Amino acid sequence: MTTAPDPSGTEADLHARFGEPWPPIAGTPLDVRPDVAQAPYTELDPEATLHGQLVSIGLLRNGTTEGRASVALVARLDDGRYVIAETTWRLFNTASRALAASPAVAEETS
Repeated sequence: MTTAPDPSGTEADLHARFGEPWPPIAGTPLDVRPDVAQAPYTELDPEATLHGQLVSIGLLRNGTTEGRASVALVARLDDGRYVIAETTWRLFNTASRALAASPAVAEETS
């Protein structure tokens, strides 16, 4: 079994681990859906959509073009390949708070 890449460490470490350098991100839009059952991803083409599992999350210091922190998400696809997605810390933090305020979260039990 292949282990997930570890997105922690310095930017140089990430470049060494993942091959080519990550360019700094700029202006990443983020669609936040507090209830996917009520607002499904109907815009996604089922033939072009891959499935996977989120296996790692980490912060990348100076990950944006402005030098701010970004969040790296690593997903392992069902076929064993990995996808790394990135967004700004600010957008991720805002999305997290929006999701936490969702009625669906209130229904969760410990």
